[in-house]
Amino acid sequence: MIHVLRDPRDVAASINSRGWNITLERTCKEWQKSAQLAQVNQQKYSGSYLAIRYEDLVDNPETIIRQVCEIVELKYTPELLKMEGQLGWKGSNSYFEDIGYKKQGISNLAMNRYCEHLQDSEIEFIEDQLRKEMIDWQYI
Repeated sequence: MIHVLRDPRDVAASINSRGWNITLERTCKEWQKSAQLAQVNQQKYSGSYLAIRYEDLVDNPETIIRQVCEIVELKYTPELLKMEGQLGWKGSNSYFEDIGYKKQGISNLAMNRYCEHLQDSEIEFIEDQLRKEMIDWQYI
């Protein structure tokens, strides 16, 4: 099992950019539950469960994909990084119009978008609600 976590502030910014009607409180509760499950399941299913940070995957895809291959017992090949022909892959890991689907390949440009797309009060709310988990996952 591969469990991907993303900075909850960027999750909120992405939700807002998509126009989804999801409250910030709900986003925080769901992210918190996911982060807690990731910790529990990594210990419970050690060796067959890998929790990774989205930011680590984007910043260093080869290292993370090698870890994934090890967990799922597949041979790593550089072609795995290309994603060409994969179901659902549209050529980018972001849907932000200004950087997302127009840019091909894995990009870290969608990271820290919350700085531009969330109000200070929203950032403070997220950090207050999720402080423990954000520290655990090295987001603050």
